[in-house]
Amino acid sequence: MDLSDPSYSDNDPLLDQPTAPPDFGAEAAAVGLPPVGTLIGRYELKREIARGAMGVVYLAWQHDLRRHVALKMILVEEENQKARERFESESQAAAALDHPGIVPVFDVGTWQGRPYFAMGYVAGPSLLDLLRDGPILPERAALLAKDLAVAIGHAHQKQVIHRDLKPANILLADGEKVRITDFGVSKLMTGGSDVTSSGELVGTPHYMPPEQAGGSSLPVSAASDIYSIGAVLYAMLTGRPPFVAASPVEVVGQVVSKQPIRPSALIPSIPHELEVITLKCLNKKPADRYQTADALADDLSRWLRGDPILAKPPGVIRRTRQFVRQHLIFASVSGSASLGLIAVACVLLFYYLQTRQDLTFYREEVMRGRKTIAMQRSVIDRVLAKEGERLTADERIRLRLDLITSTANELKESQPEMALLLLVDAVEIARGDGLDVPSEINSLIRSLLIAKDVELPEGVVPASELAKLAKQQIAFPFSGEQSTVFGKPADDVLDLGVDQADQVGLQSGD
Repeated sequence: MDLSDPSYSDNDPLLDQPTAPPDFGAEAAAVGLPPVGTLIGRYELKREIARGAMGVVYLAWQHDLRRHVALKMILVEEENQKARERFESESQAAAALDHPGIVPVFDVGTWQGRPYFAMGYVAGPSLLDLLRDGPILPERAALLAKDLAVAIGHAHQKQVIHRDLKPANILLADGEKVRITDFGVSKLMTGGSDVTSSGELVGTPHYMPPEQAGGSSLPVSAASDIYSIGAVLYAMLTGRPPFVAASPVEVVGQVVSKQPIRPSALIPSIPHELEVITLKCLNKKPADRYQTADALADDLSRWLRGDPILAKPPGVIRRTRQFVRQHLIFASVSGSASLGLIAVACVLLFYYLQTRQDLTFYREEVMRGRKTIAMQRSVIDRVLAKEGERLTADERIRLRLDLITSTANELKESQPEMALLLLVDAVEIARGDGLDVPSEINSLIRSLLIAKDVELPEGVVPASELAKLAKQQIAFPFSGEQSTVFGKPADDVLDLGVDQADQVGLQSGD
Protein backbone atom coordinates (compact mmCIF):
# COMPACT_ATOMS: atom_id res chain seq x y z
CA MET A 1 0.00 0.00 0.00
CA ASP A 2 1.34 3.44 -0.95
CA LEU A 3 1.14 5.20 2.40
CA SER A 4 2.17 8.51 0.86
CA ASP A 5 -0.68 8.60 -1.68
CA PRO A 6 -1.86 12.24 -1.75
CA SER A 7 -5.35 11.13 -2.75
CA TYR A 8 -5.86 9.46 0.63
CA SER A 9 -8.73 10.97 2.52
CA ASP A 10 -10.23 10.08 5.85
CA ASN A 11 -13.51 11.93 5.55
CA ASP A 12 -15.14 8.51 5.90
CA PRO A 13 -13.86 7.07 9.20
CA LEU A 14 -14.72 3.57 7.93
CA LEU A 15 -12.41 4.06 4.99
CA ASP A 16 -11.54 0.78 3.27
CA GLN A 17 -9.02 1.59 0.56
CA PRO A 18 -8.49 -1.28 -1.89
CA THR A 19 -5.55 -3.33 -0.72
CA ALA A 20 -2.65 -2.53 -3.02
CA PRO A 21 -0.85 -5.36 -4.79
CA PRO A 22 2.93 -5.32 -5.20
CA ASP A 23 4.38 -2.92 -7.76
CA PHE A 24 4.33 -5.24 -10.74
CA GLY A 25 5.91 -2.66 -13.05
CA ALA A 26 2.72 -1.82 -14.96
CA GLU A 27 -0.59 -0.24 -14.03
CA ALA A 28 -3.59 -2.52 -13.83
CA ALA A 29 -5.62 -1.67 -16.92
CA ALA A 30 -8.95 -2.72 -18.29
CA VAL A 31 -7.54 -3.22 -21.79
CA GLY A 32 -8.81 -6.46 -23.28
CA LEU A 33 -11.41 -7.22 -20.63
CA PRO A 34 -14.51 -9.04 -21.87
CA PRO A 35 -17.63 -6.91 -22.40
CA VAL A 36 -20.94 -7.66 -20.71
CA GLY A 37 -22.73 -10.46 -22.55
CA THR A 38 -19.55 -12.44 -23.28
CA LEU A 39 -19.84 -16.20 -22.75
CA ILE A 40 -16.79 -17.48 -20.85
CA GLY A 41 -17.05 -21.24 -20.71
CA ARG A 42 -20.29 -21.94 -18.84
CA TYR A 43 -20.64 -18.36 -17.59
CA GLU A 44 -22.40 -15.46 -19.27
CA LEU A 45 -21.28 -12.05 -17.98
CA LYS A 46 -24.25 -9.95 -16.88
CA ARG A 47 -22.66 -6.85 -15.36
CA GLU A 48 -19.57 -5.60 -13.55
CA ILE A 49 -20.17 -5.47 -9.80
CA ALA A 50 -16.78 -4.59 -8.33
CA ARG A 51 -13.25 -3.60 -9.28
CA GLY A 52 -10.16 -3.63 -7.09
CA ALA A 53 -6.43 -3.11 -7.43
CA MET A 54 -5.82 -6.43 -9.13
CA GLY A 55 -9.09 -7.81 -10.45
CA VAL A 56 -12.56 -7.08 -11.75
CA VAL A 57 -15.65 -8.98 -10.56
CA TYR A 58 -18.68 -9.69 -12.77
CA LEU A 59 -22.10 -11.00 -11.98
CA ALA A 60 -22.41 -14.00 -14.27
CA TRP A 61 -25.03 -16.63 -15.06
CA GLN A 62 -23.95 -20.27 -15.00
CA HIS A 63 -26.12 -21.89 -17.68
CA ASP A 64 -25.72 -25.58 -16.80
CA LEU A 65 -26.59 -25.18 -13.10
CA ARG A 66 -28.89 -22.19 -13.67
CA ARG A 67 -27.46 -19.99 -10.92
CA HIS A 68 -25.74 -16.65 -10.48
CA VAL A 69 -22.04 -16.66 -9.66
CA ALA A 70 -19.40 -13.98 -9.15
CA LEU A 71 -16.62 -14.25 -11.72
CA LYS A 72 -13.32 -12.56 -10.89
CA MET A 73 -10.79 -11.87 -13.65
CA ILE A 74 -7.30 -10.47 -13.42
CA LEU A 75 -6.82 -6.86 -14.55
CA VAL A 76 -3.11 -6.74 -15.39
CA GLU A 77 -1.56 -7.89 -18.63
CA GLU A 78 -0.77 -11.51 -19.46
CA GLU A 79 3.01 -11.09 -19.32
CA ASN A 80 2.89 -9.88 -15.73
CA GLN A 81 3.87 -13.18 -14.13
CA LYS A 82 3.94 -11.94 -10.52
CA ALA A 83 0.39 -10.63 -10.76
CA ARG A 84 -0.79 -13.91 -12.26
CA GLU A 85 0.86 -15.93 -9.50
CA ARG A 86 -0.77 -13.80 -6.84
CA PHE A 87 -4.19 -14.01 -8.49
CA GLU A 88 -3.90 -17.78 -8.75
CA SER A 89 -2.77 -17.95 -5.12
CA GLU A 90 -6.01 -16.21 -4.10
CA SER A 91 -8.17 -18.75 -5.95
CA GLN A 92 -6.19 -21.67 -4.52
CA ALA A 93 -6.42 -20.36 -0.94
CA ALA A 94 -10.18 -19.83 -1.14
CA ALA A 95 -10.75 -23.14 -2.96
CA ALA A 96 -9.02 -25.00 -0.11
CA LEU A 97 -11.66 -23.73 2.33
CA ASP A 98 -15.09 -25.27 2.75
CA HIS A 99 -17.14 -23.35 5.27
CA PRO A 100 -20.55 -21.62 5.06
CA GLY A 101 -18.94 -18.41 6.37
CA ILE A 102 -16.44 -18.20 3.48
CA VAL A 103 -17.39 -17.43 -0.12
CA PRO A 104 -16.67 -20.68 -2.01
CA VAL A 105 -14.67 -21.01 -5.24
CA PHE A 106 -16.41 -23.22 -7.84
CA ASP A 107 -14.19 -23.15 -10.88
CA VAL A 108 -10.96 -21.72 -12.35
CA GLY A 109 -9.92 -21.12 -15.93
CA THR A 110 -8.51 -18.66 -18.44
CA TRP A 111 -10.07 -16.46 -21.08
CA GLN A 112 -7.81 -15.19 -23.85
CA GLY A 113 -4.82 -15.67 -21.57
CA ARG A 114 -6.44 -13.99 -18.54
CA PRO A 115 -6.97 -16.15 -15.43
CA TYR A 116 -10.39 -16.09 -13.81
CA PHE A 117 -12.26 -17.97 -11.13
CA ALA A 118 -15.96 -18.37 -10.41
CA MET A 119 -17.17 -18.11 -6.82
CA GLY A 120 -20.41 -17.92 -4.90
CA TYR A 121 -22.48 -14.79 -5.46
CA VAL A 122 -23.69 -13.03 -2.30
CA ALA A 123 -26.60 -10.75 -3.07
CA GLY A 124 -26.53 -8.99 0.29
CA PRO A 125 -24.56 -5.87 1.27
CA SER A 126 -21.08 -5.77 2.72
CA LEU A 127 -20.52 -4.93 6.38
CA LEU A 128 -19.07 -1.65 5.18
CA ASP A 129 -22.40 -0.80 3.52
CA LEU A 130 -24.18 -1.61 6.78
CA LEU A 131 -21.85 0.56 8.87
CA ARG A 132 -22.29 3.61 6.67
CA ASP A 133 -25.46 4.21 8.68
CA GLY A 134 -23.47 4.20 11.93
CA PRO A 135 -22.75 1.67 14.70
CA ILE A 136 -25.00 -1.35 15.19
CA LEU A 137 -26.50 -2.82 18.35
CA PRO A 138 -23.98 -4.61 20.59
CA GLU A 139 -25.83 -7.94 20.42
CA ARG A 140 -25.84 -7.90 16.62
CA ALA A 141 -22.19 -6.83 16.52
CA ALA A 142 -21.20 -9.67 18.88
CA LEU A 143 -23.14 -12.22 16.82
CA LEU A 144 -21.53 -11.11 13.55
CA ALA A 145 -18.07 -11.08 15.17
CA LYS A 146 -18.67 -14.59 16.54
CA ASP A 147 -19.63 -15.89 13.09
CA LEU A 148 -16.60 -14.13 11.62
CA ALA A 149 -14.31 -15.76 14.20
CA VAL A 150 -15.80 -19.21 13.55
CA ALA A 151 -15.22 -18.86 9.80
CA ILE A 152 -11.67 -17.58 10.26
CA GLY A 153 -11.05 -20.42 12.70
CA HIS A 154 -11.77 -22.83 9.85
CA ALA A 155 -9.29 -21.00 7.59
CA HIS A 156 -6.64 -21.21 10.33
CA GLN A 157 -7.24 -24.95 10.68
CA LYS A 158 -6.41 -25.16 6.97
CA GLN A 159 -3.24 -23.09 7.66
CA VAL A 160 -4.55 -20.01 5.80
CA ILE A 161 -4.20 -16.48 7.28
CA HIS A 162 -6.46 -13.91 5.61
CA ARG A 163 -4.39 -10.77 6.46
CA ASP A 164 -6.98 -8.29 5.19
CA LEU A 165 -10.15 -8.68 7.25
CA LYS A 166 -12.15 -5.46 7.10
CA PRO A 167 -15.80 -4.44 6.65
CA ALA A 168 -15.52 -4.28 2.85
CA ASN A 169 -14.38 -7.93 2.71
CA ILE A 170 -17.23 -9.23 4.86
CA LEU A 171 -20.43 -9.81 2.90
CA LEU A 172 -23.80 -10.35 4.58
CA ALA A 173 -26.07 -12.93 2.97
CA ASP A 174 -29.69 -12.15 3.81
CA GLY A 175 -28.37 -9.19 5.78
CA GLU A 176 -27.10 -11.35 8.69
CA LYS A 177 -25.02 -14.34 7.56
CA VAL A 178 -21.30 -13.62 7.39
CA ARG A 179 -19.48 -14.49 4.15
CA ILE A 180 -15.75 -13.69 4.06
CA THR A 181 -14.26 -12.87 0.67
CA ASP A 182 -11.05 -11.53 -0.93
CA PHE A 183 -8.17 -13.81 0.01
CA GLY A 184 -5.94 -11.81 -2.33
CA VAL A 185 -3.22 -11.16 0.28
CA SER A 186 -3.67 -14.36 2.29
CA LYS A 187 -0.71 -16.55 3.17
CA LEU A 188 -0.03 -20.00 4.54
CA MET A 189 1.08 -20.17 8.15
CA THR A 190 4.24 -21.85 6.90
CA GLY A 191 4.95 -18.90 4.56
CA GLY A 192 7.49 -16.13 4.92
CA SER A 193 7.36 -12.35 5.12
CA ASP A 194 4.34 -10.23 5.90
CA VAL A 195 5.30 -7.65 3.30
CA THR A 196 5.23 -7.99 -0.43
CA SER A 197 8.26 -8.52 -2.57
CA SER A 198 8.29 -4.82 -3.43
CA GLY A 199 8.51 -3.85 0.26
CA GLU A 200 4.97 -2.48 0.53
CA LEU A 201 2.87 -3.19 3.58
CA VAL A 202 0.10 -5.71 2.99
CA GLY A 203 -3.41 -5.02 4.27
CA THR A 204 -5.51 -2.02 5.25
CA PRO A 205 -4.00 0.29 7.93
CA HIS A 206 -7.20 0.77 9.96
CA TYR A 207 -7.59 -2.98 10.55
CA MET A 208 -3.93 -4.05 10.44
CA PRO A 209 -2.17 -5.45 13.56
CA PRO A 210 1.14 -3.93 14.72
CA GLU A 211 3.23 -6.91 13.60
CA GLN A 212 1.80 -6.60 10.08
CA ALA A 213 2.51 -2.86 10.09
CA GLY A 214 6.15 -3.53 10.98
CA GLY A 215 5.77 -2.65 14.65
CA SER A 216 7.58 -5.74 15.92
CA SER A 217 9.91 -8.48 14.81
CA LEU A 218 7.15 -11.07 15.27
CA PRO A 219 5.77 -12.74 12.14
CA VAL A 220 2.19 -12.46 10.95
CA SER A 221 0.20 -15.33 12.46
CA ALA A 222 -3.32 -16.46 13.27
CA ALA A 223 -3.26 -13.84 16.06
CA SER A 224 -2.99 -11.17 13.35
CA ASP A 225 -6.43 -12.11 12.01
CA ILE A 226 -7.76 -12.07 15.59
CA TYR A 227 -6.57 -8.46 15.94
CA SER A 228 -8.40 -7.59 12.71
CA ILE A 229 -11.60 -9.22 13.96
CA GLY A 230 -11.29 -7.07 17.08
CA ALA A 231 -10.84 -3.98 14.91
CA VAL A 232 -13.96 -4.90 12.92
CA LEU A 233 -15.89 -5.48 16.17
CA TYR A 234 -14.69 -2.07 17.40
CA ALA A 235 -16.00 -0.48 14.19
CA MET A 236 -19.38 -2.21 14.57
CA LEU A 237 -19.72 -0.98 18.16
CA THR A 238 -18.51 2.59 17.67
CA GLY A 239 -19.02 3.39 13.99
CA ARG A 240 -15.26 3.93 13.43
CA PRO A 241 -12.10 1.81 13.43
CA PRO A 242 -9.75 1.83 16.44
CA PHE A 243 -7.40 4.39 14.89
CA VAL A 244 -8.39 7.30 12.67
CA ALA A 245 -6.05 9.93 11.21
CA ALA A 246 -5.59 12.21 8.23
CA SER A 247 -3.21 9.92 6.37
CA PRO A 248 -2.31 6.22 6.23
CA VAL A 249 1.16 7.14 7.55
CA GLU A 250 -0.39 8.47 10.75
CA VAL A 251 -2.79 5.52 11.03
CA VAL A 252 0.11 3.05 10.85
CA GLY A 253 2.02 5.14 13.39
CA GLN A 254 -0.94 4.92 15.78
CA VAL A 255 -1.38 1.18 15.21
CA VAL A 256 2.26 0.67 16.18
CA SER A 257 2.52 3.12 19.07
CA LYS A 258 -0.86 3.94 20.65
CA GLN A 259 -3.58 2.23 22.64
CA PRO A 260 -7.08 2.56 21.15
CA ILE A 261 -9.66 4.76 22.82
CA ARG A 262 -11.94 2.59 24.93
CA PRO A 263 -15.19 2.01 22.99
CA SER A 264 -17.27 3.11 25.99
CA ALA A 265 -15.48 6.47 25.94
CA LEU A 266 -17.08 7.00 22.52
CA ILE A 267 -20.44 5.38 23.28
CA PRO A 268 -21.04 4.97 27.04
CA SER A 269 -23.83 2.40 26.57
CA ILE A 270 -21.44 -0.24 25.15
CA PRO A 271 -21.47 -3.21 27.57
CA HIS A 272 -18.30 -3.47 29.67
CA GLU A 273 -17.66 -7.18 29.03
CA LEU A 274 -18.03 -6.76 25.27
CA GLU A 275 -15.51 -3.91 25.49
CA VAL A 276 -13.12 -6.22 27.37
CA ILE A 277 -13.40 -8.83 24.60
CA THR A 278 -12.79 -6.18 21.93
CA LEU A 279 -9.73 -4.72 23.63
CA LYS A 280 -8.25 -8.16 24.30
CA CYS A 281 -8.25 -8.74 20.53
CA LEU A 282 -6.52 -5.38 20.03
CA ASN A 283 -3.57 -5.99 22.35
CA LYS A 284 -0.27 -4.92 20.78
CA LYS A 285 1.40 -8.22 21.71
CA PRO A 286 -0.04 -11.27 19.89
CA ALA A 287 0.50 -13.35 23.05
CA ASP A 288 -1.95 -11.10 24.95
CA ARG A 289 -4.77 -11.67 22.44
CA TYR A 290 -7.03 -14.71 22.22
CA GLN A 291 -4.79 -17.57 21.18
CA THR A 292 -7.26 -18.98 18.65
CA ALA A 293 -10.23 -17.67 16.70
CA ASP A 294 -12.33 -20.43 18.29
CA ALA A 295 -11.45 -19.10 21.77
CA LEU A 296 -12.67 -15.66 20.69
CA ALA A 297 -15.88 -17.15 19.27
CA ASP A 298 -16.45 -19.05 22.53
CA ASP A 299 -16.09 -15.91 24.66
CA LEU A 300 -18.49 -14.01 22.39
CA SER A 301 -20.95 -16.92 22.72
CA ARG A 302 -20.66 -16.71 26.50
CA TRP A 303 -21.48 -13.02 26.42
CA LEU A 304 -24.43 -13.56 24.08
CA ARG A 305 -25.79 -16.23 26.46
CA GLY A 306 -25.32 -13.97 29.48
CA ASP A 307 -22.59 -16.17 30.97
CA PRO A 308 -19.36 -14.77 32.49
CA ILE A 309 -16.63 -14.26 29.90
CA LEU A 310 -13.09 -15.60 30.32
CA ALA A 311 -11.29 -12.42 29.21
CA LYS A 312 -10.27 -10.09 32.00
CA PRO A 313 -9.55 -6.36 31.79
CA PRO A 314 -5.85 -5.50 32.18
CA GLY A 315 -4.77 -4.90 35.77
CA VAL A 316 -2.63 -2.07 37.10
CA ILE A 317 0.63 -3.75 36.13
CA ARG A 318 -0.35 -4.45 32.54
CA ARG A 319 -1.75 -0.94 32.11
CA THR A 320 1.53 0.45 33.42
CA ARG A 321 3.53 -1.72 31.06
CA GLN A 322 1.40 -0.52 28.17
CA PHE A 323 2.04 3.05 29.29
CA VAL A 324 5.81 2.45 29.37
CA ARG A 325 5.93 0.82 25.96
CA GLN A 326 3.65 3.44 24.41
CA HIS A 327 5.89 6.29 25.50
CA LEU A 328 9.08 4.55 24.50
CA ILE A 329 7.55 4.42 21.04
CA PHE A 330 6.51 8.09 21.26
CA ALA A 331 10.20 8.81 21.74
CA SER A 332 11.11 7.03 18.52
CA VAL A 333 8.42 8.86 16.56
CA SER A 334 9.79 12.19 17.72
CA GLY A 335 13.38 11.12 17.23
CA SER A 336 14.22 11.90 20.88
CA ALA A 337 15.07 9.28 23.48
CA SER A 338 14.50 11.65 26.38
CA LEU A 339 10.69 11.61 26.23
CA GLY A 340 10.44 7.85 26.52
CA LEU A 341 12.96 7.73 29.34
CA ILE A 342 11.10 10.46 31.23
CA ALA A 343 7.92 8.39 30.97
CA VAL A 344 9.71 5.28 32.18
CA ALA A 345 11.30 7.16 35.10
CA CYS A 346 7.98 8.64 36.13
CA VAL A 347 6.19 5.31 36.11
CA LEU A 348 9.08 3.74 38.00
CA LEU A 349 8.81 6.31 40.77
CA PHE A 350 5.05 6.33 41.00
CA TYR A 351 4.63 2.57 41.23
CA TYR A 352 7.64 1.77 43.39
CA LEU A 353 5.80 1.70 46.72
CA GLN A 354 2.80 -0.17 45.27
CA THR A 355 4.60 -2.86 43.27
CA ARG A 356 8.15 -3.14 44.52
CA GLN A 357 8.44 -6.68 43.18
CA ASP A 358 7.87 -5.44 39.62
CA LEU A 359 10.89 -3.12 39.68
CA THR A 360 12.90 -5.77 37.85
CA PHE A 361 10.56 -5.46 34.88
CA TYR A 362 10.87 -1.67 34.78
CA ARG A 363 14.64 -1.74 35.08
CA GLU A 364 14.76 -4.11 32.11
CA GLU A 365 12.41 -1.84 30.17
CA VAL A 366 14.70 1.14 30.73
CA MET A 367 17.78 -0.82 29.71
CA ARG A 368 16.03 -2.01 26.57
CA GLY A 369 14.96 1.54 25.78
CA ARG A 370 17.71 2.25 23.29
CA LYS A 371 17.01 -0.97 21.37
CA THR A 372 13.28 -0.23 21.29
CA ILE A 373 13.90 3.28 20.02
CA ALA A 374 16.24 2.02 17.29
CA MET A 375 13.67 -0.54 16.17
CA GLN A 376 10.88 2.01 16.04
CA ARG A 377 13.02 4.44 14.05
CA SER A 378 13.41 1.64 11.52
CA VAL A 379 9.62 1.23 11.45
CA ILE A 380 9.14 4.94 10.79
CA ASP A 381 11.70 4.77 7.99
CA ARG A 382 9.64 2.05 6.34
CA VAL A 383 6.41 3.98 6.80
CA LEU A 384 7.93 7.14 5.32
CA ALA A 385 9.17 5.38 2.18
CA LYS A 386 7.72 6.75 -1.06
CA GLU A 387 7.74 4.14 -3.81
CA GLY A 388 11.35 3.31 -2.97
CA GLU A 389 12.35 6.99 -2.86
CA ARG A 390 13.42 8.52 0.46
CA LEU A 391 12.01 11.82 1.60
CA THR A 392 14.34 14.77 1.98
CA ALA A 393 15.66 15.49 5.46
CA ASP A 394 13.33 18.49 5.87
CA GLU A 395 10.32 16.47 4.70
CA ARG A 396 11.08 13.71 7.17
CA ILE A 397 11.40 16.19 10.06
CA ARG A 398 8.17 17.95 9.12
CA LEU A 399 6.32 14.64 8.92
CA ARG A 400 7.68 13.68 12.34
CA LEU A 401 6.45 17.01 13.66
CA ASP A 402 3.03 16.30 12.16
CA LEU A 403 2.93 12.90 13.90
CA ILE A 404 3.86 14.45 17.26
CA THR A 405 1.27 17.21 16.84
CA SER A 406 -1.46 14.72 15.97
CA THR A 407 -0.65 12.62 19.05
CA ALA A 408 -0.51 15.65 21.35
CA ASN A 409 -3.85 16.82 20.00
CA GLU A 410 -5.45 13.53 21.04
CA LEU A 411 -3.80 13.59 24.46
CA LYS A 412 -4.59 17.21 25.34
CA GLU A 413 -7.82 16.34 27.21
CA SER A 414 -6.86 13.06 28.89
CA GLN A 415 -3.12 13.59 29.47
CA PRO A 416 -2.37 17.33 29.14
CA GLU A 417 1.09 17.11 30.72
CA MET A 418 2.14 14.35 28.35
CA ALA A 419 0.80 16.46 25.47
CA LEU A 420 2.96 19.34 26.69
CA LEU A 421 5.99 17.02 26.85
CA LEU A 422 5.42 16.01 23.24
CA LEU A 423 4.98 19.60 22.08
CA VAL A 424 8.09 20.82 23.91
CA ASP A 425 9.99 17.98 22.25
CA ALA A 426 8.61 19.07 18.85
CA VAL A 427 9.72 22.68 19.42
CA GLU A 428 13.24 21.49 20.24
CA ILE A 429 13.36 19.24 17.17
CA ALA A 430 12.23 22.06 14.87
CA ARG A 431 14.60 24.65 16.34
CA GLY A 432 17.48 22.18 16.41
CA ASP A 433 17.11 21.64 12.67
CA GLY A 434 16.66 25.32 11.85
CA LEU A 435 12.98 25.02 10.93
CA ASP A 436 10.13 27.33 11.86
CA VAL A 437 7.93 25.85 14.55
CA PRO A 438 4.54 25.05 12.95
CA SER A 439 1.80 27.40 14.09
CA GLU A 440 -0.39 24.45 15.16
CA ILE A 441 2.23 23.48 17.75
CA ASN A 442 2.31 27.02 19.14
CA SER A 443 -1.48 27.12 19.25
CA LEU A 444 -1.69 23.80 21.08
CA ILE A 445 0.87 24.86 23.68
CA ARG A 446 -0.98 28.16 24.21
CA SER A 447 -4.33 26.39 24.68
CA LEU A 448 -2.84 23.90 27.16
CA LEU A 449 -1.16 26.68 29.15
CA ILE A 450 -4.36 28.74 29.23
CA ALA A 451 -6.23 25.64 30.48
CA LYS A 452 -3.73 25.54 33.35
CA ASP A 453 -4.44 29.22 34.12
CA VAL A 454 -0.96 30.28 33.08
CA GLU A 455 -0.72 34.02 32.47
CA LEU A 456 0.83 34.52 29.03
CA PRO A 457 2.68 37.67 27.88
CA GLU A 458 0.71 39.96 25.61
CA GLY A 459 1.24 39.82 21.88
CA VAL A 460 3.04 37.14 19.89
CA VAL A 461 5.00 34.79 22.16
CA PRO A 462 7.99 33.06 20.54
CA ALA A 463 7.91 29.27 20.43
CA SER A 464 11.01 29.08 22.63
CA GLU A 465 9.29 31.14 25.34
CA LEU A 466 6.13 29.01 25.13
CA ALA A 467 8.25 25.87 25.47
CA LYS A 468 9.95 27.33 28.54
CA LEU A 469 6.59 28.12 30.15
CA ALA A 470 5.34 24.64 29.27
CA LYS A 471 8.32 22.98 30.97
CA GLN A 472 7.44 24.81 34.17
CA GLN A 473 3.96 23.26 34.07
CA ILE A 474 5.15 19.67 33.68
CA ALA A 475 5.04 18.44 37.24
CA PHE A 476 4.50 14.96 38.62
CA PRO A 477 3.26 14.27 42.17
CA PHE A 478 6.17 12.23 43.58
CA SER A 479 6.61 11.91 47.30
CA GLY A 480 9.99 12.66 48.87
CA GLU A 481 10.31 8.98 49.86
CA GLN A 482 9.76 7.80 46.29
CA SER A 483 12.36 10.23 45.01
CA THR A 484 14.93 9.47 47.71
CA VAL A 485 14.79 5.73 47.01
CA PHE A 486 16.18 6.36 43.58
CA GLY A 487 18.82 8.81 44.74
CA LYS A 488 17.37 11.68 42.69
CA PRO A 489 15.40 14.70 43.85
CA ALA A 490 11.98 14.80 42.19
CA ASP A 491 12.80 18.03 40.36
CA ASP A 492 15.79 16.38 38.68
CA VAL A 493 13.83 13.51 37.17
CA LEU A 494 12.93 15.53 34.09
CA ASP A 495 16.61 16.18 33.40
CA LEU A 496 17.53 12.52 33.00
CA GLY A 497 19.42 11.83 29.80
CA VAL A 498 20.02 8.62 27.85
CA ASP A 499 23.28 7.79 29.65
CA GLN A 500 21.75 8.47 33.08
CA ALA A 501 18.58 6.47 32.48
CA ASP A 502 20.15 3.07 33.10
CA GLN A 503 20.88 4.21 36.67
CA VAL A 504 17.21 4.80 37.45
CA GLY A 505 15.82 1.94 39.52
CA LEU A 506 19.27 0.37 39.98
CA GLN A 507 19.97 2.35 43.15
CA SER A 508 17.05 0.92 45.06
CA GLY A 509 19.00 -2.15 46.12
CA ASP A 510 16.29 -4.59 44.90
